[in-house]
Amino acid sequence: MNRDRVYLEHILEALRDIQSFVRGMEEGDFVSDKKVQYAVMQAFEIIGEATHLLSQAFRNAHPEMPWRRMVDFRDKLKHHDFGIGQKQVWNAVRENVPRLLSEVERLLGESEP
Repeated sequence: MNRDRVYLEHILEALRDIQSFVRGMEEGDFVSDKKVQYAVMQAFEIIGEATHLLSQAFRNAHPEMPWRRMVDFRDKLKHHDFGIGQKQVWNAVRENVPRLLSEVERLLGESEP
C-alpha cells in the first residue's frame, strides 16, 4: 500500500471520528462539552499532520484540496493559538468536515488499493 493512501486513510478516519463525536450536538452542546472539544481538536491535529506527510507530488496532483489550510489549522491548534475559539472549531466541523470527507473518499476511490 502506498504511503499517500495510508495518510489519506488516517485523514478519513479522523474526519469520521469528528462526525461521530458531534453527532446530535448543536453548537451550545459543543461549547459546553470540553471532552468533545478536545477530541475534535485532536482529530483535526491528526488530519493536519497526515496532510503534512502526504507527498508533495500527491498534493500537487490534487490542487482542488485545501491542503495548506488543513495543515495551518493543525498548526494553530497544536501550538495552542488562543486565537482559535470554540466557534471557529465548530464552524470547521459543520462547514468543512462533510465536504472534506466526501473529497477524501473520492481520492481513496481513485487510488490503487
